[in-house]
Amino acid sequence: CTIESVKLWKVDFIDLLIILLILLGTVVSIFHFQFSIFNFIFGFKYDFLPLISFVILRRVPWSEWCMEWMKQALLWVGASVALYGIVSFFLPDTFFAWLGYSDMHSLYLPDHPIAAFQQIGGTTLRRIQSTMSGPNQLGLWLLIPLAIVSSHQWAVGSRATKKRSLLATAYLLLIVIALVLTFSRSAWIAAVVMIMVATWRSISRKTKHVAALAIGIGLLVGVVFFPNTLIR
Repeated sequence: CTIESVKLWKVDFIDLLIILLILLGTVVSIFHFQFSIFNFIFGFKYDFLPLISFVILRRVPWSEWCMEWMKQALLWVGASVALYGIVSFFLPDTFFAWLGYSDMHSLYLPDHPIAAFQQIGGTTLRRIQSTMSGPNQLGLWLLIPLAIVSSHQWAVGSRATKKRSLLATAYLLLIVIALVLTFSRSAWIAAVVMIMVATWRSISRKTKHVAALAIGIGLLVGVVFFPNTLIR
């Protein structure tokens, strides 16, 4: 792939959003009460490097074959990571100790193994993290395969298309279950927004109202019956 010089300096709406996110991260970091230039530089790689990389990669022309291969690779990896995360929700602690994980959940000690999962404070409920270093990292990473599968065209007609739609639905369910078990509220919000954006034009107004009502009722039930999970 070669960079197209014509589009190199053209700034569109997505670029503008990325620039605003970088500025927001910079301002929040500077006005943080524990701000230090060392911590700012150290944290730069987490907040800014992915955004800057995305700006650069958007200016590289992707062939149709390359794009399709990349999507398939991300979907297969996403399914594997999500499936292992769901299974780890039920596996005994001895299994993770055998793999080399620390037995101190929700704690991190420098130069020591990480825990296999975290627990919600005051409960024994696990927050899965699969192959990642934490539940929030897993939740945010799962948004990548979720974005790919949620943009699938849910057309029906031929048998092959119906099978593909069924497979996409099963895959979507797998990713959503894994997202739920991370108990990452930021990932939940992002997932809901992504699915709504992807399906907004293809569903009826009645379905939209039902979906909004279901989300509202779900949040209310969660706050009332699981306050330690949603309000912490």
